[in-house]
Amino acid sequence: MVDFWATWCAPCVKELPDLAAYHERLSSRTDVAFLSFNVTDERETLAAFVKDKKIAFPVYKADALIGAYELAVFPTKLVVDMRGAGPGQPGVVRFRREGAAPVASIEARVAEVLGEKP
Repeated sequence: MVDFWATWCAPCVKELPDLAAYHERLSSRTDVAFLSFNVTDERETLAAFVKDKKIAFPVYKADALIGAYELAVFPTKLVVDMRGAGPGQPGVVRFRREGAAPVASIEARVAEVLGEKP
């Protein structure tokens, strides 16, 4: 599951505690990963924000992906299926949600893609 967000985006910031809890729930799994991709913020701004908010999961700069994933609304969440993708190959985007979304609904989409029962 990929989350594209920015520090200036109020809905993005509001979701961070729920995403931190989701990241924690995934910590023992090897079949699902949560990637937090920040866009548009300067590195120094992001580093200060992460420190101030005590964000406990890795956050990566991803400005280079804005065009590739046609990002115009934040937050944007993607469920990307990497099964069958070889090294360096992109996965298949199975779900896309633009704007704020309950983490439970994203979790349900991930389970659906994996064929798990809720």
